[in-house]
Amino acid sequence: MNAPRIQSDERGVTLNKSLAWTVVVGLLMAGVWMGTVTSSTSAAVQNLKEALADQNSDNLRGDSANRGERRELDGRLRVMETLRATDTSELISLRREMSSLSEDIKQLNKSLQQVSVTLNNNREVR
Repeated sequence: MNAPRIQSDERGVTLNKSLAWTVVVGLLMAGVWMGTVTSSTSAAVQNLKEALADQNSDNLRGDSANRGERRELDGRLRVMETLRATDTSELISLRREMSSLSEDIKQLNKSLQQVSVTLNNNREVR
């Protein structure tokens, strides 16, 4: 029979190594993914801003043939800025959820410690 993945004793809550590693790797991969999304979005916005600045300098010289392309770049830039804002709000929401989960885990750990103490007291009484 498999050993329990989570145990409660007088030292507190104990996680099985495989469960602990799964949690650690999952959190690390979530962090890497969030960093990748943020950096790729930032790089895309920066590239579009540079292209837009180049386009603006061409337009100032009176090059009217590039106006349609400038409008397209403006539209693409707005979309990228909107996506970046959406990603930022999702990251903020994820941070709030992680804080909430952390608080829930602390409360669960406290409850498990109380149950463990109660069980140990009942064993001593018998």
